[in-house]
Amino acid sequence: MADTMGTLRIDIEIENPARPGERRALRSVLVDSDAELSWIPGEVLESLGIERFGRWQFRQADGTVLERWTGPAFVHALGKRTTDDVVFGAPGSQFVLGCDGRVVGRSYTVAAGERIRQSTAVLKI
Repeated sequence: MADTMGTLRIDIEIENPARPGERRALRSVLVDSDAELSWIPGEVLESLGIERFGRWQFRQADGTVLERWTGPAFVHALGKRTTDDVVFGAPGSQFVLGCDGRVVGRSYTVAAGERIRQSTAVLKI
């Protein structure tokens, strides 16, 4: 049987809810159906003045634990907007749109009508 699994990438914009109006566009962002939070380049969040207010720990597949700052952001995707906590991604890390579904009514619906499942957090402190 042929492998029919693929990846989904979409364009998004990030905005500071405390200073609405200015946005940063991110192109071809990987939609990760296993990520609860979106991982955004830290320099993008900093350039918008988004506050670092929380720290989360994330367990990687190899068992190591990463600790990263999070902050609030408006995430614009597929014609919708949501307020979400986003991770300040480190330089060189993979940037992803977490697919817990808040942007479009609890599930992302792509042009082909395919639904991406809702996901859960790995570890929150």
